[in-house]
Amino acid sequence: MPFGFTHMLLAYVTGKVIVSVKKIKVDYLFWFFLILGGILPDGDFVLDWLFGLGLHRTYSHSLLFALVAGFGVYYVFKKFDFKNSKVLGLGVCLGILVHIIADVITTSSCGGPAVLWPVGLYFARNMVCDTAVRGFHEGSFNWAIIDMGIGAAWFLYLIVRHKIEL
Repeated sequence: MPFGFTHMLLAYVTGKVIVSVKKIKVDYLFWFFLILGGILPDGDFVLDWLFGLGLHRTYSHSLLFALVAGFGVYYVFKKFDFKNSKVLGLGVCLGILVHIIADVITTSSCGGPAVLWPVGLYFARNMVCDTAVRGFHEGSFNWAIIDMGIGAAWFLYLIVRHKIEL
């Protein structure tokens, strides 16, 4: 199970590959929304941490969430006549999809993401389960939140200081 920093890095590398192969130029906002999409599904960790709701890897790890988030970003930026609203929406959607794929690939038990939420199927590397095992995450929440914060701060520092070219 990758934590937030790994998810951000995977989203960034996926974006670099697509930009290189397609030979397209994108701006800083695309990279921001791509990397944000890479960690956004694990925002449910915060809800679990604060309220103990047991929502991790449910709605926020689904194709529906990726589409809603992508259309949401597109709609907000389109409303303000932003010229790259489609690219920004695609960025957040792609980041979420990379996150979901990484979680499916790295999960070998019935604790995988609910990719087709609200349908009650949980996907793992080699299986599909109709019941999720949630107990194995206990104790990981604090480390995951710390990992996301450190990773986000590091990426922000590198971008602001122009240490990485986006």
